[in-house]
Amino acid sequence: MQHTVIPMDKQHTFSTWDPKKLNGRMATERKVLRQTICFTLLIFLGSSSCAATGGELGRLNHRIRLDMNSTGKQVEARVGDEFQIELEGIGATGYWWYFDRLDRDHFEPISEETVSVREGVTGGPVLGIWKLRIKKPGLRIIKMDYYRIWEGKEKADKHFEIEVNIAP
Repeated sequence: MQHTVIPMDKQHTFSTWDPKKLNGRMATERKVLRQTICFTLLIFLGSSSCAATGGELGRLNHRIRLDMNSTGKQVEARVGDEFQIELEGIGATGYWWYFDRLDRDHFEPISEETVSVREGVTGGPVLGIWKLRIKKPGLRIIKMDYYRIWEGKEKADKHFEIEVNIAP
């Protein structure tokens, strides 16, 4: 068997790597990676906000939460925004919240649900949650009254009313 001897200056060894060159190359790779991630995020966020607005770039529809602290106030909103009205009542008393004024040309009811405020308490306080979507611009009032249906709204115990200024 014949052996070939390779002179030392021709051998490839990893011990001749320069740490400064290696650090510089790694810094460049990190910079390129950061730029790639930033670019990907910009594309993703731009396309998702455009999809969420039906094509209107930079505008997300909002969900506006309203409760008894909102009553008597004017609310600014835009077409496509959603209202979430949360009003508390007592489940076993017969009282409940009913819409007095709801212009269905401007507001589309999405859902209504009741959630127990204190779990495990029968007949205790409950939270009514109404979700509405805004359909048209204008100045409108949403009004709800808290009463027993058999007594009528003339005997309402509580009132909720907001004025909504709707922009296109």
